[in-house]
Parts: sequence; structure tokens; C-alpha cells
Amino acid sequence: MRTYRISRAEPARRWLECYPLGNGHIGAMVPGNLREETLILNDDTLYAGHPFDAEPGHGAESIPIIRRLIFEGRIGEAAELARKNLLGDPPCVRSYEELGRLRLVSGDLLEGPSALELNTGVLSARDRGDLAERTYFACPDPDLLCIRETRRRPGTIRISLSRERDAVLSAKEGSLLLSGQIIDREDAPETGEGGLSVRFALSVRAVCDGTVRTEGKELVCDGYRNLLILCASATDYDPDALSFDRSVDPVSTVEERTGSRTLRDAEALLAGAGRAFRDYFDRVSLILDPDADTDAPVTGLLQKARQGGDALYLSELLFHYGRYLLISSSREPGKLPANLQGIWGEGFKMPWNADFHTNINLQMNYWPATVCGMPELSLVLCRFIRAISEPGRRTAKRTYGVDAGWTVNHLTDPYGKTCIHDGVDWGAFPIGGAWLARHLFEQYEYTGDRAFLERTAYPLMKGACEFLLGFLCEKDGYLVSCPSCSPENRYRYGDEAYGFTYAPTMDVAAIRDIFEKTAEAADILGTDAETARRLRDSVKRLPPFRLSERYGGTLCEWIRDYPETEPGHRHMSHLYGLFPADLITRDDPVLFEACRKSVARRLENGGAHTGWSMAWTIMLLARLGDGAGAGRYLGSMVRRCFEDNLFDMHPPFQIDGNFGYTAAVAEMLLQSHEGRPGDRRIRLLPACPPEWTQGSVSGLCARGGIRVGFTFLNGRIRSLCLFSGTDETVRICGPGLEDLLGEEPGNGEWTVRLAAGRETRFAIPDNERE
Repeated sequence: MRTYRISRAEPARRWLECYPLGNGHIGAMVPGNLREETLILNDDTLYAGHPFDAEPGHGAESIPIIRRLIFEGRIGEAAELARKNLLGDPPCVRSYEELGRLRLVSGDLLEGPSALELNTGVLSARDRGDLAERTYFACPDPDLLCIRETRRRPGTIRISLSRERDAVLSAKEGSLLLSGQIIDREDAPETGEGGLSVRFALSVRAVCDGTVRTEGKELVCDGYRNLLILCASATDYDPDALSFDRSVDPVSTVEERTGSRTLRDAEALLAGAGRAFRDYFDRVSLILDPDADTDAPVTGLLQKARQGGDALYLSELLFHYGRYLLISSSREPGKLPANLQGIWGEGFKMPWNADFHTNINLQMNYWPATVCGMPELSLVLCRFIRAISEPGRRTAKRTYGVDAGWTVNHLTDPYGKTCIHDGVDWGAFPIGGAWLARHLFEQYEYTGDRAFLERTAYPLMKGACEFLLGFLCEKDGYLVSCPSCSPENRYRYGDEAYGFTYAPTMDVAAIRDIFEKTAEAADILGTDAETARRLRDSVKRLPPFRLSERYGGTLCEWIRDYPETEPGHRHMSHLYGLFPADLITRDDPVLFEACRKSVARRLENGGAHTGWSMAWTIMLLARLGDGAGAGRYLGSMVRRCFEDNLFDMHPPFQIDGNFGYTAAVAEMLLQSHEGRPGDRRIRLLPACPPEWTQGSVSGLCARGGIRVGFTFLNGRIRSLCLFSGTDETVRICGPGLEDLLGEEPGNGEWTVRLAAGRETRFAIPDNERE
């Protein structure tokens, strides 16, 4: 397994140069400066706000009128009534906040180099005089952020904590305690009434082989050679209730977590943290540049790439960095899924509040989890979906007038606000629940966990379908969604531009997808035959996908062939059927070609101009089998979409682009969305760019829980290894397989039978190797 490092010769000077560390719950942005540094700390549950009913007072009764106005072409009137009666009250949510700032000052040390090892999640920094080394790591069990320092001669360090508001600081017995409660301020009426929000605590304890004393509100460690700093955070947030548990005492929680540790624990904590991280990270290997200098500083790699030089190793490094960030932000003991910034952020008002956008961004965060062999990391998302389905029932009834099932619109927060936010033109997104529910079925497809399907996935999928069955109405003989939108985009109608509409193509695709998946789940479980029948009958009544005459056979984004107002829009929503769904494949060449034309049109008009949008575009190009195009935009993303610490930029920073990048690379290497259990098609190297002249991959997962590894040279597979936990028959296809498997059977596919628990290997004989 290759060791991956992000290294720098100098410490970080700003937040977007810092190294992110995390255990899913506590996060830190670390400069790596032994002389003087400030770490910005986060707790994944530290959000302003509190639970309350934000549903509109007259939503349900307005839906029939809004529908009539839309169907009559009176879109402006419909939108105005929706703004008045459908928008949540208040219309906005509050923000994620930083937990606190940990300041470390050692005046006798010099700034020096640092390196984050992605394989273990351990960051090391040295002073330029080689007098000291500081190691930073996050432990999942116990739930701690740790800093270990060793010196060649005795030294001194000053440790302090701060938070600008809503907290008090105390110092005692070798520890600092920052405790408080977020106060929701009254100066932002668009986010609701003020009041008391989540309670929190942060404990920092120092143990060393010298002395530890308090000076005011600082700790001073003196005369030590070995030092261990322990940081623990806690809140009284309850993720299952989407509320607070006031019986929880965050102060006693963090003091208990840090209070029993001694200097002798340092080695065991470090070793345990590394093992826990490697348990995830080592599952996948990908090498695109076998001869790379893996110790090259990240600044040099970025500079070379930005100047148009070779970026092959940086492309490889970014794939693994996305996996690193997902492990750091989504494993236990984390309580919430990765938000728009993972678990990292600075200040008290973050971009888009670092909330959970459910019209692409939250979903994209978890695209790499299953294909990269880490399905456990999706469980925190599954738990969140289950929790928000309860307030989602209220939204179904109060906003849309549907008495059954649940949904969520284009965003939500940790307090279960699933109503329409920010504005009806893009906030009215009634299929948010359907999109989230497809992740539940994917979790089953990759793991084969029947108990999960029966107890968690199927009830939630069925609930999402029950809402849609009640929400759909009839128009021109079809079942259509109304009102709705195509996320964040607009069309031209008359002299005006609107987002408000009915039955946009994304809705048609998402509804058909979740209906079919839920019916399939019912078949697998041998239950609800009548529900499955009703869902399949409803699929037949949905509008068909339409081709645009106006734009040369592209896939229409709306129910009609409206003029586009922004042909290079960042969202690719109308291509949902191609990806993330599996409704449009090579088996339907007309729609497949329409998708190809749609991607080309977006790109010709400046599309994919944000980091996450470019990742989505690469995904679509990979599904289309366009290796050259996928490689071209992958290279463009590498060269212009990443900050100096490799965070993806919208701009500003949004972590979904990092996760989308990793998933896109995986999709270029392996696809398994076609077919069904017992007749699964696995495509190997389906979108190999010409720049990838050689490489190897192992540990990627296909649906059915099949682990896949192969080597390739000049776009052709040279060896292959498959592993399945169950007896399985699959169809595989890919360039060069005829050299491994013999004469091509005529359809470009080979049938391979896999025995449970055994690896199946194929390789070119030695005397035939190039």
C-alpha cells in the first residue's frame, strides 16, 4: 500500500492552508506551526437554532390553486401565491458554528515542515532546528483529539482556549474548560425567534514529564520533553430526536473523557488512532503514476498543475484525499452526516450555513462511500434520513396536503426543518425525500444486508413513495408533480424567467427511480405485493422523457421545450436518469445520445464552473463512456478547483466537490449500475482517459458486494481479481478482457461465476506480456 502525504515546507498562514483532522465528531484545522499556532476546532453537532414548527399556515389549502395557475400558464401568479403561503416560517435556517480556538505558543521553537499522512490520519510537524516534533491525531475510541510533542531538550509551551461568544472559560488542575450555550440572536428574523440553543463543552488537558501550572486562563507546561494534550468536546444534541437532551451534561462528559489519561497513554492512543483509520483507508488502492515522487510538497504539485504541467500523481492523491475526508467526517462517534463543509468551518456564519442541501450536495457527499468499500460511513446518513422522515411527514401534510408518507425540500438542518426554505423558485423541491431514499437502496445493493433493507431502508423508501403517490396529480393524461422546480435553474416563459413549474425532467426520473427501486425491494422481501403493483402501474403513467427540438435533440429539462435562460447552468438535474439513477443506459441509444448532447451543450456554454458541478459532469461523462472527456474535465478540476490544502472550491469551500471527485474517478474505473442481482453487469475501465497510460486498482466495490481489482496498460486490462461473499454470476466487460478470458463471445461480455469467499483471478500468461 502506497503511503500518501500532504506535506508543506512552511506552516499554514490561513484557514484554507490548514490540515483537516477529524474522527467524525470533533474536527480541527491545524496550521502545523510549532512556534505559534491556533487550531480552529469543531463539533459536528454545534449548530445554532432549535426545533420548532416552521411549516406554513396555509400551504396545503393553497396547493390546488397554485396547480391551477401553473397549468393555466399563470406562473407569476402561482409563484407569488406560493411565496405567500408555501414558504417556511421563518424562511431560513441558522448556521453551523466553530467550537473554539486552541492556541499553542512555544517561543523557543522555529517554524518548520509538516506532513499529513492520509493512510493513518496522523499529522506531524517539526521545528526547523529539529529540536521538537509535534504529532496531531483524532481518536474515534476514546473520542479525543490528541497532540503529542517530544523534545530533544526541556522546553515551555503556553496553552489557551477562546471563543468569541456564548461561552465561559475556566482553568484548573492542568486543564482548561470552555463551556456555554449558543444563544440564537434576535437580529436575524429570517431565521426565526431567538432563544437558547445547544449546550456545549470543550475540555483541554495537558500532561507532561515536567510541570503544569495555570497562569490566569492559560496552562503553562515547563521543563518537559514529552507532552500530551487531550481535547474532548460534547453537546446535548440528540440526533434521533433532532433536538436537545437536557439530561446530558456536556461538562461532565468531556471532563470524564480527558481526566483519566496519563502521559503513558500517548503511544497507545496514537497507535489505536492509526489502526482505526487504516481499517478504512487500506481497503482501496489506486496507483495512476507508479514513478511519482510521493514526498513532493503539495504546493509544488499544485503549482505544477496550475501551470499546465503533469498532474497525474496529484489526480491520484486527490482521489485518496476524498476518502481521507470522508473517513474523518463520517465515522463513529459522529452523530450527523457531513455537511456542506464536512465537519470543518470557521466563525459563526458559514457559507450556506454549512447546512444539509438535499438537491445534490448532501447526496454527493456519500457517493464514494459504497463504491470505495466503506459502507459503514453511510450509516450516519441513513440515521439522519430516518430522523428527518418524522418532520417530513408534517411537511407532506402541512405544505403539500398529503396525509401519507414523508419528504424534504431542497435543504434541512439538524432540527428537522424539512419545509420550503430560501425561496419557492428553488426551495420547492418535493422530491428531496425520494433522492435521499435511493441512497438507502444503494446501501443494500452494495452490502446485501437484508436486515437493513427490511428494518430501515424499505419502510423509509415506502414512506417516500406514499408521499409521491398522494402528491402526484393528473395533467394531460399523465401523473405529474406540481408545484416543483428543476434545482436552482430557470426557463423563459413569455417575457419572464421562472423556476416554478410542474413535472420537470428530474422529478419524472427521481419518481420513476424510487418507485421502481421500492417495488424491487418489496419483491426481495416478499412483502407488500399490492404496493409494488401500484408503484409499477404509476410508473407507466408518468410523462416520458422528451427530446428538445429547440436544442438539437438534447434531453428536455422541463415538461415543455422552454427556452433556457442559462444554458451553462451548474446543475445537471435533468440528467438524473443517467446518474445517479440507472434509468438511461447504453441499452437505450436514443436517450443515451440525448444525454451526451445535453452534457456537451452545458459545457459549450460554460457549465461545470463550480467544483462540485465539475465532479458531477465527470460522473456523467464516465457513465457515457467518454474517457477522453472525463479525463479532460478531471484535469481541469485538478488544475483550478482546489485550494492550497486541497479543499474543493465552489467557491467558497464546499466539500461535496472533494467527495464527488473521488466518486467520479471510481466511476471511470468501475461501473455496476446495469442489471439486477443474478444478472449484474460489471464494466471495467469504462472511461479510461488517454493520460492514464498504466495503473492498478484494488478494493473498489461493485453492487452485490463484489470487490474488484485490476491492472491496466495503454487502456487495456492486464490482470483481474474478483471477490464475492456469496455465490454470484456476473457479466463483465472491458477493454483487453479477451486477452485474459479468451475469445470474445460476440456481445462484448463474459459470464463469470464467483464462489462465495474465494478470489477469482485472471492474468495474461507471462510469455504473452508486453
